[in-house]
Amino acid sequence: MYRDSLFLIAIMISSSVFSARNLYFVKSDLSEIIYNTTDIDSITFDNSQIDDNYIISLYDGESIESFNVSELNKIYLGPYYDEDDINNNEFTTTYTFTYKSSSVSVYPTPTEGIVVEQNGTNIVVRSELAGINYVLKSSMYRTGSFKLYSTNKSQLTLSGINLGSSNGSAINIQTGKRTFVVIADGTQNYITDSGVYPVEIEGSEDQKAAIFSEGELLFSGKGSLNVSSLAKHGIASDDYVSIYDGNIVIANAAKDGLKSKQKFVMKGGSLNITALDDGLDCTKGYIKIYDGNINITSADKGLVSSYDSADAIANNEVFDPSINTNITIDAGTISITTGVNASIDERKAHGIQTSSDVIINGGTVNINANALDKSDGINCDGSFVVNGGSITIEANDDCYPIPIFNSGTLSCDGTIYVP
Repeated sequence: MYRDSLFLIAIMISSSVFSARNLYFVKSDLSEIIYNTTDIDSITFDNSQIDDNYIISLYDGESIESFNVSELNKIYLGPYYDEDDINNNEFTTTYTFTYKSSSVSVYPTPTEGIVVEQNGTNIVVRSELAGINYVLKSSMYRTGSFKLYSTNKSQLTLSGINLGSSNGSAINIQTGKRTFVVIADGTQNYITDSGVYPVEIEGSEDQKAAIFSEGELLFSGKGSLNVSSLAKHGIASDDYVSIYDGNIVIANAAKDGLKSKQKFVMKGGSLNITALDDGLDCTKGYIKIYDGNINITSADKGLVSSYDSADAIANNEVFDPSINTNITIDAGTISITTGVNASIDERKAHGIQTSSDVIINGGTVNINANALDKSDGINCDGSFVVNGGSITIEANDDCYPIPIFNSGTLSCDGTIYVP
């Protein structure tokens, strides 16, 4: 019954793998699940469990999604649409916040549906409006902060802002919706947190970084963003972080340089991190680097995507074994130096660490984990797979004969150089 349809599905997918298209699976309740066809590594069909009731499974290199074909309303191809790309979103109303020595001017005057609260140079915006672009700017360094509550996704444009908080985060996005952070072309932007944060009370708002968001942080633009963290992380999200473009520098982060509770995705631009803890840390998600340049200098680990039952217990959570923590590099240049200025010699300052697989498909990866005795170049609980690219590793762990430790499999079609 389904064989002809499944054959057509396979032909449809294979004919579009060389150009980005969206493959839509519409369930019987009309909900949609969308895949970019260029991300699909394989598609399989299985009717071994129930006669004439096929299971279709798609593998995107990170995880497997399976559907019972009888539960699908339809499957169709459409133009590629990336909802995290600023170019696929519209923000038609702009409010500009210009920070001055003791006040902030707001233009135009807010209308119904948006409330701006001012306490000197500390701004709180409460918005129920969609399609809003909040622009931050200043002529020189200003002490102040910007906090946003919104029921909709927002654009936050940094247009030559130099802002330092005196009480926690400088930019605090208290919404679970997407925030598109646009680093305006040709601008230099500086964001600094305070050395002291408010005392955390259970149930109170998070302030985890100089730039913090409860929702997704999506960076783009051709400008430069310089973030300094005096007490906590440089940039943090309780959802995920994506970088499409821009020159982002996180200097001397007191904790992690960039902290993402879910995944981290990089498609372009540059990210330079100096941190007193981990460089880039995903606590419950994967790291996927499509392209771009990353340079990490950290006291502890460089790239981290690790989640296990001990983490779940520590956070009073039920362990979810389906969480994907792969680290995948397709292209770009990644340079990692760990153990720098480490005050605790017992740290295991691994260059790359994951509780799952490390997959290198291309690009150039340079790792120096020589500073501390217990540091591996690459430490993964799954498989270490090299399909292409060039990897150079120096490490100082005496526990292993080479500075690569993995408890899964090792396969290599690229180049690994271990001095």
